[in-house]
Amino acid sequence: MKSTEPSESEIFTQFSLSGLVGSARIVHRFLKSNIPLFVEVKLTTAETAQSSKLRERIRQILNAQAQPTITVLSSLIAVQDSIHYLPDEAIKETAALCGSTINEVWSVASFYTNFRFTPPGEKTLDVCWGPACHVVGAQEILNSVHEVLEIKEEGDSPDGKVTLKYNTCLGACAQGPVIAIDHHLIGKQTPESAAKIARELRGHDT
Repeated sequence: MKSTEPSESEIFTQFSLSGLVGSARIVHRFLKSNIPLFVEVKLTTAETAQSSKLRERIRQILNAQAQPTITVLSSLIAVQDSIHYLPDEAIKETAALCGSTINEVWSVASFYTNFRFTPPGEKTLDVCWGPACHVVGAQEILNSVHEVLEIKEEGDSPDGKVTLKYNTCLGACAQGPVIAIDHHLIGKQTPESAAKIARELRGHDT
């Protein structure tokens, strides 16, 4: 009977397409026991130099934590807050700092959906879809933004200019529908105004 378990190359392709590998140079595999396993890919000289610089920056971020108890989760949050994603260097340095294995750190990182493993777009566009915004047209806002960004859900526009995020509440319910550009709130949106903003973020003519 032929095995239904995907090959390593198939897994690599699947995770590359999902954005979990990208330029991170680490292949994430799930074994039958659901334990994540990393398989290293040899770096070029240029990639090695770039990785070394990134690891040094991440060490500085991790060592700057002022919390009385430093955990894997607090360390991952500190890195993402600073550089907006978790490259493979962040997983490795967090493991070294906390005395954990790379797989243990990855298990934490992959559990929380707010962590991302590839660089975000140049601008982040949040669309609130909480109850207050939903009843005044948040879905129509999302539809118009999806069309302009050429995506069907949360994620990055094909040109890497904009990262779209859904937000359960942006804290400005009276101004709904609300969006935010890099945390700058803009209220009273319409599908047309939100689409115009999305086009401007991509550098397209309005």
